[in-house]
Amino acid sequence: MLVAASADDALISIGSGNATSAGWHHNAELWTHLRIDGPTIPTLVEDLAAWLRRLPDRLWMEPLGAQRLHRVADLLTTRPSRPEPDEPWLITNDQVPIMDQLPLPDHPVDRLGVASPFFDPPADALTTLITRLRPDSLDVLLTRDAQLDSGRFERALDRVGTVQIAQPRTSRYHHGKALEWWSGPAGVLVTGSANCTRAALLRSMDDDRGNCELALLQEIAESVVDLVDAEEKDLDDLVLRDPDRKTDPTPAIRVLTAQILTDPDRIEITILVTAGTAPDHLLIDVAGETHTAIHAANDDAIHTYRLDHSPGTLSRSVTVRDDSGAALGAALVTDVHSALARVRHPSPLEQQSLPELLGSEEQM
Repeated sequence: MLVAASADDALISIGSGNATSAGWHHNAELWTHLRIDGPTIPTLVEDLAAWLRRLPDRLWMEPLGAQRLHRVADLLTTRPSRPEPDEPWLITNDQVPIMDQLPLPDHPVDRLGVASPFFDPPADALTTLITRLRPDSLDVLLTRDAQLDSGRFERALDRVGTVQIAQPRTSRYHHGKALEWWSGPAGVLVTGSANCTRAALLRSMDDDRGNCELALLQEIAESVVDLVDAEEKDLDDLVLRDPDRKTDPTPAIRVLTAQILTDPDRIEITILVTAGTAPDHLLIDVAGETHTAIHAANDDAIHTYRLDHSPGTLSRSVTVRDDSGAALGAALVTDVHSALARVRHPSPLEQQSLPELLGSEEQM
């Protein structure tokens, strides 16, 4: 989700692209962009603001993150709310699984379309969709390197009479997620962050194994899945990723942030401790020198460590070690004052060309 908001205008984008070079540049992604510039806001915006306000109570989040979410929610709701005809419906899973919120018809649908780069190994999410929608035909768009168990996936497909599997002709990784179903000319589309997996569709955030997801549901007259230039394939011909491959265990301590703060001047490091005890202090490696950050506060599993003096010029990232000297990870350094000031000031591009800006160490 991306939001650019003021008291009387907002641009809201909800989709599949992570804030990475792949998600914003290289992958094929799917986004819905909403411009909210009238005297009122649709119900969707009010629901989104309510979700933003709930998130800090549902996720491990440092204070700055919670403050910014609340500030954006406040900006989104300065105008009165009024339902608009045909506006998309916001779906979140912080309280109820997405699958249980879908307005599924009480009759079999003509067609079900699914695009997802990830499927849970037993194909439970896909099987549940097929069971509840009872489609006459099923179209599945699979990117190269899609993650699924082909044997169990194929058994789920056997529940439908007519099945077509297609793969985009481009070599670009298709990370977009879409569910759509059709009854005659009327279609329903679900887009957002949710893959076709148990963690995304069948579980809520109350379940320890449930994801945090955000989706939009809207009526459509044209298929989104069909817009992709794809060719029909047999499942045996596709290069797939093993969903049961071993992954590295989640570390008990993770470095979240390194922040430069003012009033008073200090550097704060936050870590997330999910097992064991928090270190007595942290060792911060900056420009070849080691500095000690003392434990200052904790909020549940998030612990804050403080360095009360500036170590001089900070690099773009710092290496963080625990009190025994074991490396915990690295963190990008954020100048909080400058970042928040930038929210309230015009872009430097209004006074400088891009080459001048990129050549300015102060602006960089």
